[in-house]
Amino acid sequence: MDIFINKISQDSFYSLVALLFFFFYLAFELIYISARNAFSMNSEPLTKQALFWSSIRIPFISFIYFGLFSWANYKFQFNQEGFNNFISISKLPLGLLSLCIPFVAIVNNIHRTIQTDEQIQQTKLKNRTDLFYSHQKNYIEYFNTSIKKNVYIIETMESPHSIVTKKVVESEIEIKIIAPFKLYKKIFNKASTYDNDFSISTTLINSLKSLWRGIDALIDELRYTVHEPDCFEIIYKIESAMTSISSNLQLSPIITKYSFIIDTNSFYFCSRFENEENLKRVLKAYFLLTQDILDTIDLKAYGYIVPDAVVQYSYMSEYIFPEWNSWTVKKSSSRISSFIRRAS
Repeated sequence: MDIFINKISQDSFYSLVALLFFFFYLAFELIYISARNAFSMNSEPLTKQALFWSSIRIPFISFIYFGLFSWANYKFQFNQEGFNNFISISKLPLGLLSLCIPFVAIVNNIHRTIQTDEQIQQTKLKNRTDLFYSHQKNYIEYFNTSIKKNVYIIETMESPHSIVTKKVVESEIEIKIIAPFKLYKKIFNKASTYDNDFSISTTLINSLKSLWRGIDALIDELRYTVHEPDCFEIIYKIESAMTSISSNLQLSPIITKYSFIIDTNSFYFCSRFENEENLKRVLKAYFLLTQDILDTIDLKAYGYIVPDAVVQYSYMSEYIFPEWNSWTVKKSSSRISSFIRRAS
């Protein structure tokens, strides 16, 4: 090191040291910028960006630093000659100071691009949010106002003050969607304000398929079952499947004034239906409601979700279990459908 210093003049040595100090400063600025993660600007105002201040600070400090060496041997003159001398001896410092203009311009352009991109993303998010809530609102309003069916349930009423001891009356029951928001979430289970994925829930569709096909199989089994207690057990299973369909589609439950009980030594049967006709009427209403709901999402119910045989059964006038009407039925306030087989 001593040999190297001896080979150069004292002025050159001081100049080299001064230049090294400047490079140390630049290295410090680079470390500071990296530590502040300044190259990753955000959409906040430009004055809050560390890179913006660095683009001003580096040229300004460079101007002062090199200017001190340029002005060291000159006295201050506030006149024309002094101004001319200042410009003449300050070419490098002024050139370094002028770098702040392109630096700031570059930083500003990058920041404007980031802000524009942020605005685009916010607009997209707003559009997605608006689309989601509009989609949800339209479906919920439709479910509330348009999806409903009236079912006329046949009831046998006692008439103690009449010559005819029993009379048949029809009471109207409205079946509608009682939780439209829950149904919407079940159908469009992937939809959100962040992702407008309005694909239909395969879980719901597969569940409905399974339940309706199960009813189809039970009706077919009922058609060929001879032993009447077994027939009532099948009726109970059909009713249970209908309850599951009601739950899946958020339909109001079938509420009748009474439940109907057949209580024998071999089995106990409790149902909301007094006869097969009522069962068929409610089954038909459930099919029509399923069809109406699936129509809103462009899915076909008949033959796709609900088997043809089930629809035909609900519409036909004949009964496949006419013996039901010959059994003595008791009325009860119980609301729980059940079937219990007793040991003989």
